[in-house]
Amino acid sequence: MLDKSVVPMPSTVAAQLQEPLGSPCLRLEYRALDAGHVLGLCTNYLRFPEAAAVNDAPFHSYWYDLLDAARLTVGSSDLLIEAVLADDEDLAAQLDVDLNAPLVAVQQVIRDETGRPYDFALLRFRADRFSIMARAIPPFTPGVPA
Repeated sequence: MLDKSVVPMPSTVAAQLQEPLGSPCLRLEYRALDAGHVLGLCTNYLRFPEAAAVNDAPFHSYWYDLLDAARLTVGSSDLLIEAVLADDEDLAAQLDVDLNAPLVAVQQVIRDETGRPYDFALLRFRADRFSIMARAIPPFTPGVPA
């Protein structure tokens, strides 16, 4: 965990979460690791009241386990996945890659069962340590085996 704080919503986040610009949100920024190797840098923004539940829940390793511990469900999730470059020195350093190394960028919006968005994430993964496996079984509830 690199940061866990309440911040004013930036414009992109406010638009995705359908909130007024500057509304308070919980920002969680962390590095995803596997056996001590950096996989990615993840930044999640949660609107209130869901943010309060997440803030009080323990976060050990897996984002959906955190949502489950906070008793939040996932009604739907949209993902935008694209190739980008590590064009920022700080980002490259966080991911332990060279400047302009290829990355996989993911934008995600998680909604509750009513369609109300409550989480917006910006994820940057090392392209040399990334794979995708997807399964969609509506309705999806974290912690409930498929």
